[in-house]
Amino acid sequence: MKVCLKASLLRLFLCSVSVAFACFLVSIDSSFARDTLDQGLNLIEETSKMTREIVTYDNPHLKLDCNKCHKGKVTRRTKKRDVKLKFKYVVELCDSCHKGANLHPVGVTPSKVEPPIEVPNYLPLGKKGKYKNKVICTTCHEIHVKRTSNYLLRGFAGSSSAMYAKFKNHQDFCFSCHKENLTKRSPHEGDEKACVFCHITDPESSDNPETTVRLDIIRRCNFCHMKLQGAHFLAVNAFADKTLQEDIPGLKLPFIGGNITCVTCHDQHFESTLPHKLRPAFVSFAEQSVRINPHWTGTFCLTCHDKVPKKGEKPTFLFDGDITLVCNRCHETEEATADIHPVDMAPPDNDFVQVPKKFPLWNGVVTCTTCHDLSTQTEINDKERRRNPLFLRYGPYETRNDICFSCHNPQTYEQQSPHVQLDDDGNIVDAKCLFCHSSRPDVKVAGIRPKMFKGDVSTFCFGCHSGKDEKHPVGVTHQGVTPSKDRVKCMKKSEKVRNLSLPLYEGNLFCGTCHNPHQAGVLKGNAAAGAGKAEKLKLPKGFEMCVACHCDKGSLE
Repeated sequence: MKVCLKASLLRLFLCSVSVAFACFLVSIDSSFARDTLDQGLNLIEETSKMTREIVTYDNPHLKLDCNKCHKGKVTRRTKKRDVKLKFKYVVELCDSCHKGANLHPVGVTPSKVEPPIEVPNYLPLGKKGKYKNKVICTTCHEIHVKRTSNYLLRGFAGSSSAMYAKFKNHQDFCFSCHKENLTKRSPHEGDEKACVFCHITDPESSDNPETTVRLDIIRRCNFCHMKLQGAHFLAVNAFADKTLQEDIPGLKLPFIGGNITCVTCHDQHFESTLPHKLRPAFVSFAEQSVRINPHWTGTFCLTCHDKVPKKGEKPTFLFDGDITLVCNRCHETEEATADIHPVDMAPPDNDFVQVPKKFPLWNGVVTCTTCHDLSTQTEINDKERRRNPLFLRYGPYETRNDICFSCHNPQTYEQQSPHVQLDDDGNIVDAKCLFCHSSRPDVKVAGIRPKMFKGDVSTFCFGCHSGKDEKHPVGVTHQGVTPSKDRVKCMKKSEKVRNLSLPLYEGNLFCGTCHNPHQAGVLKGNAAAGAGKAEKLKLPKGFEMCVACHCDKGSLE
């Protein structure tokens, strides 16, 4: 009996610890949810933080004392029939804290609207008084659930009514009542009543309608467009372009509460004829930026063209049609992926390389369009984008190297490796340097210097060595990580002890910190460590390579 009691107490203790730890994690999620949902994010500064699409968070109502909403002696164990509200009706109770926050009108009798609406059983209507058989707050929301990801709405994961309907998005939830007539309820195409969805007061009553827009406009947009949450805006966030900051104050775009919101870029009144209802003023601004991704959008034409192409006419480009300059306008900066193949070079006519006619050259030299078919990505085509995201000619290919074999002889392809940098006489082949470097570096000058690479230093490596950008090595991502002061101190000590170089690029770890991508004989001194070694590691794989930076795990001495 005592053994059973001890076992029960032990299980109870472990359960309590688990619950406490879970609450700690929940509090973190809850904090993020409040920051994300309740505030208009300044996307100029917050671009890297918008990574989660749907946040699950604690129900804030459960943190309140029961007597905040109920009168009399109420506890967590009080039976439902004994509970009385402080207000006569639940609508008045909710309105005491959430005045004007509801997106759906209350007090509506679904059976009397035109056309009549049949409400599912799991969405309870009012049961008494002036709200009997009418829509009330708790028709859609379940107040006492523990955790939620969708504003306490019924039928989503976490709600008790999830067994009746498992919704994945808010459109499906609204469709359960409105059916095919849901589109007529859109605030973009609805009647005058639709204005209250986004505006606090009638926008026509103000000389500056922007001041009437609700500050939580991002949340209101995401209610219907929830799949666009997260990193939706990052690829076209021209506002984060450092070179265009002085132009932002003069833009004729709506900045709600001083922040960039959905309506800053999109015309919520559907007067724009551009894809996704983008505002022409935003598109004109974005086309000046080198950090937006114009591909597959069917919109930002003047990023590459000197005039908007017309159907049936041959398109013309910036820089007098020099396609390399057009592409490198973005791809030679830190904002876009750099090319991993040399361009503006005439391919050799030998048994090693033979370029098929279907891979076009420009004035006899290789350009970006030799391998990439620009016409493929000029329109919005999600299916093709998923199938062939880099719009490679005659793609997709099973592996990254397959397109290379279209021109390169597979048997001699290894000789074309950017890691083979010396000719038979031991001289450096400049063309090999240009795979990664913007120009041939002076090998006699030690160290890594700013702007000596074409772009993101990871691009060149991951172009062939895919899958190493995350959880590498040993299941931990090192790429782009800024080492601590103690870690840097350890690295300096290891460099001295083993006569090697563990360089950082702009203060961060990169592939070249641990690997030496150069052929033996290219670099001299401590920079030569790793050349010709297994996996080009500067120290033996495993313990020695790890403790070169992690002195707390061991020593090279």
